[in-house]
Amino acid sequence: MTIPSNEARNVTSPFRRIVATGFYDGPTEGFAIGERNVMYSFRLLDWDDGQNVRVFRVAAMASVSLDDTLTALGHESPPSWPVWVVRAPAGERAESFIQRTNDLARPVAIVATRDLLGTLDLWRPITEEPQLTGNRDWLTELGFPRHVND
Repeated sequence: MTIPSNEARNVTSPFRRIVATGFYDGPTEGFAIGERNVMYSFRLLDWDDGQNVRVFRVAAMASVSLDDTLTALGHESPPSWPVWVVRAPAGERAESFIQRTNDLARPVAIVATRDLLGTLDLWRPITEEPQLTGNRDWLTELGFPRHVND
């Protein structure tokens, strides 16, 4: 699947693998790998009270390859797919790579989902860093409930 060019709901994720550089009951930041190993970074912006629906900022990383990522992070722990969780602390070389690639990343979407590799509840294209309006949170801004019933 290719990256949606318009806002879409309940779409199949364009990502096939995840390199999680942050993890809390699921990936919170890292790299998402799409078709033909195209690389994206993702960063958690918000989650509901049950930490089920998570909102991420996704950014394209045109100048970074999967090989670059494996070289920079692979010495920390061997990759395991489809979700590779990089051990923390990642080490100076890995942290430098993560910072450098995030600085070069270009925002492409806000995503709400329970699973970055599964169905995306919302894909909203963006062209600049996301900003909230007023005192709202990301879930409210995107039309999702913050509170969940158990």
